[in-house]
Amino acid sequence: MRLRTEEHHLISKQRAIDVVALEAYLTASAAAARLQAEALEANDLAEASSRRVEVLQRERSRRFLRGAQAISDALRATFRSLCKHGDAALEYADVPSILFAEGVSIAVKPPHGEWTRFEILSGGQQALVAVALTMALQEGTYLERHAEREAGERTALSEGYAIEGGGEADASPPPFVLFDEIDAALDTQKVRALAEHVRARAAGQTVFVSHRKELIEASGRLVGTFMVDGGTRAVSVPFGA
Repeated sequence: MRLRTEEHHLISKQRAIDVVALEAYLTASAAAARLQAEALEANDLAEASSRRVEVLQRERSRRFLRGAQAISDALRATFRSLCKHGDAALEYADVPSILFAEGVSIAVKPPHGEWTRFEILSGGQQALVAVALTMALQEGTYLERHAEREAGERTALSEGYAIEGGGEADASPPPFVLFDEIDAALDTQKVRALAEHVRARAAGQTVFVSHRKELIEASGRLVGTFMVDGGTRAVSVPFGA
């Protein structure tokens, strides 16, 4: 009798179970398990992306520092060639955390003077620094000295990532550089130094718009423009050595 009573009690409890609620619970549990798995996968992807960003940031800083140093070296050599006893260099932070926040400035040492900022130089001195920097950029020698890879080569980084492209080796100097009366504020000695430097070291074609005989005498070709019958004509003739 007692067993029968317990059996009826268990059957009553089973009938009291809400089947719909149980099915909803099982469905929700399965969905929660899927979401948890997706969350773990997303977290792994986020960590992998963060590691890759760190690698790329370090590579960007490394390339920038190497390129900036190379350009600064070329600027120094060019400025010394144009301005005897003078000096010039790029200034920038070499700490990766503030490298791109501080920017780049130009420090200049005029002949027999002290190091100073580009902004407070005279017009002629600024023009000379601008020419020197342009020459340093367009000569392109720093690209060859500091290139790590040939064009299209892939370099694997120590963390297991690779960066596409040839980096600095892909860059080339421009085919020509145009200066529009950049020599107007320069004295005769510096104009001659500029002409000699261009003839000796310019990597591409350099075009000067100028009225200074020092540049004209050092040029390889003269191009003259003049008005004829309300229009403009140009004449180009070989010149110089």
